Amino acid sequence: MTEIAVLPKDELKRMLEKAAARGAELALRSINPPENGVMTGKPLSAKEVAEMIGVPYNRLMTKLINQPHFPKPYLGTGKGQRKLWRESDILQWMTRFGGAK
Repeated sequence: MTEIAVLPKDELKRMLEKAAARGAELALRSINPPENGVMTGKPLSAKEVAEMIGVPYNRLMTKLINQPHFPKPYLGTGKGQRKLWRESDILQWMTRFGGAK
């Protein structure tokens, strides 16, 4: 049985504050209203997601990815597969949990 790591509240709060600062900057640069009303976003690898939210790659893949509120990858959900997230899902998560406003 696989154990799921849960972050301490203070560490999670610090990570979210860091992501909030980075998210506000990214939101100003990269969010444009979609023409057809559907926001899909470009695919991001785990390393790109980690860079975007400002956390180390290994922390993303071992702890944050197991948090219930973190977006699930839309591709590569099996063990050992390359995982891809939608940019819009990550920005929405950053907005919802104190990120880009």
